[in-house]
Order: sequence, then C-alpha cells, then structure tokens
Amino acid sequence: MNNKNELVVIDVDTKDKDLESFVTQKLNYKTVTVKGIAKGIVYRIPLKMIQSI
Repeated sequence: MNNKNELVVIDVDTKDKDLESFVTQKLNYKTVTVKGIAKGIVYRIPLKMIQSI
C-alpha cells in the first residue's frame, strides 16, 4: 500500500499473461481502507480465483 492508501501490484506469480493482466488491471492503484496495515510495507496476498457458473 502506498501513502495514498492505494494497492500497488508488484508481481503476479503466474505463467498466464492474460491472468496477470486481469489481476493487475483490477487491483493496481485501487484505493482501500484497511486497519492495521502499515503504509510502504510489501505484503504478499494469496489470491484464489474460481470459475463462476
């Protein structure tokens, strides 16, 4: 999270370029409000995607 309370995507660990692009477009620089998170610290967030029916 940067100093403007925005998520910053640094890396998406996948071989699928389309998935990497999708995750980055949806999450990068999105403003969030989260308690207990220090600004400027790198956090690893596991993300699980499931197919919708």
